[in-house]
Parts: sequence; structure tokens; C-alpha cells
Amino acid sequence: MKTIRNFLIDFVIFGAFLLAAEPHITGDTMHEWLGLGFFVTAMAHLLLHWGWVTNSVKKFFKKMPALTRINSIVDLSIFVAFTVITITGVMMSKAVLPTLGISVSGGGSWKQIHSLASEISIFLVAAHFALHWSWIVGVFKKYVGNPVKSMFHKQPELAVVPVNIEKEN
Repeated sequence: MKTIRNFLIDFVIFGAFLLAAEPHITGDTMHEWLGLGFFVTAMAHLLLHWGWVTNSVKKFFKKMPALTRINSIVDLSIFVAFTVITITGVMMSKAVLPTLGISVSGGGSWKQIHSLASEISIFLVAAHFALHWSWIVGVFKKYVGNPVKSMFHKQPELAVVPVNIEKEN
């Protein structure tokens, strides 16, 4: 159950990321709310994997497989990028903060930092996907592919076959 929960949360995070990454599609107001919701779900993801985080930090400067070290660096970079995106987004907010009764005076450099961190995050998320691809495919096959496949798998048909039984005299 933990695996499917993680998969669903990751799916929601990825969907929100894709929508929030395209403000010209969603509009600024939806972009801000999606971005904030995305950050909250990303933090939930981080908390769900907190054991891995603390374990990776403890082992980072010790002997560790190269792939695990790369994954740790990519994940930390994603966290930094998402935090920068969220902070700069909040500083430029024209919808979320006013709705909450908060006003900030944002300068022009917030947008540049926000855009740069957003562009970098796309590459980092792609790297994260690549590092976890076998897990993604495996979970998808197990919880989506196999059940769908079994729905269309033709079951053998049972047939009644008459049998002649001759009595011996």
C-alpha cells in the first residue's frame, strides 16, 4: 500500500508541476495556486521519504554507490530549485497573497530568478525521472498495466463434451 500511495502522490506532484510550469495555459491566478499546491505536495513527498533523506545525508561523505550520490545531489538541487521558485513566486504574487490579505512589494529581479529556477527545475525533474525510471515502470505495470491486461485476457471457454459410456454385459 505504501508503494501505491507514493506512486499516486508522485503522479499528483508531476501533474501539478506540468500545469504550473505553463502559466500561459493556466493563467496567472491558477499558476500561483497550482504552484503553491505543488510546493505543499512536494513537501509532503519529502516528509514521506524523510528516512531516506536522513540516511543519505549521514552516508553522503562516506562510501556510497555513485548512483545513490548522484540521486542525492539531484534531489537536493530539486528541493533548492522548488524552494527558490516558491519564494520568488510568493514575492511576485498578484492572486494568492492578496486573497490571503497579504501584500508584498516585489522588485523586477524576482521574475528573472523565478524563471531561471523554473527552467533549471525542468532539467532536474527529468534527471530525477531518469534515475527512478525502472521503479516508475515497475509500479505502473504492477498496479495499472497488469490489471488492465487481465481485463482483456481471454479466459479459456469451458465446453460440455458428451461422453458415450457403454455398459459391458
